[in-house]
Amino acid sequence: MAVVDGDTQQEIDTGKGADGLKGIELDIANPINTSVYGSDLYVQGINYSAAYTGEYTGGLVRIDMTTYEQTIVFQPDNSTGSISDVAVIDGKVFVIVYSGWQNNSLAVVNNDGSLTVSDTYTGMYLTFIQEGPEGNLWLGRGADSNNSSALLKLSATDLSLIDSVETTLDPSAVVFVNN
Repeated sequence: MAVVDGDTQQEIDTGKGADGLKGIELDIANPINTSVYGSDLYVQGINYSAAYTGEYTGGLVRIDMTTYEQTIVFQPDNSTGSISDVAVIDGKVFVIVYSGWQNNSLAVVNNDGSLTVSDTYTGMYLTFIQEGPEGNLWLGRGADSNNSSALLKLSATDLSLIDSVETTLDPSAVVFVNN
C-alpha cells in the first residue's frame, strides 16, 4: 500500500515495504475497502474463492499511520467466512461477513479477533457499510428472496433501525455531501 505526502505529492518511504518498494507490505491479500478511525487506517481484503478452496488470504488489518505498524484485527477461516467491507465508528469495528453470493451478515469484530454476528442482519444480500455524518451506520441491502433493495440507517450502538430508503436497484455505496 503506497503512502503519499499530501503536501509534496511524493511517496513516503515507510520502511515497511519489500523488494525496494516504499509502501507498506500488507499482511492480507486483495485489499478492497478502508475505514479511518483517529490515526488508524483499517484495510479489508477478501478472497471470494476461499469459501470453495478453504484458502483464506483476506482479512482485516489496522495500520497506525504514525508508525506504519500493522496489526491483524481479523483473520478469516472456514468457521467465520471472509469479510467484504469495513466501517469503524467510535472505535467499534463493523464488517460484512461474506458467506456466499447474496448470503452476507453484519458483524462486529471483538478485541480478540472473533466476530459477533447480528441476529437481525444475517443471511441476506448486504452490499456495503459506511459511517454516516451523524455517527450512524449505513448498510446497503440488495434485493433477495426475502428483502427489497434499500439503504438502511442503523444505530452504531445497538444496530436498531433508525430509517430506511427503498431503492429501485441494489445500492453499491452512499456518499454524504454537505452543501
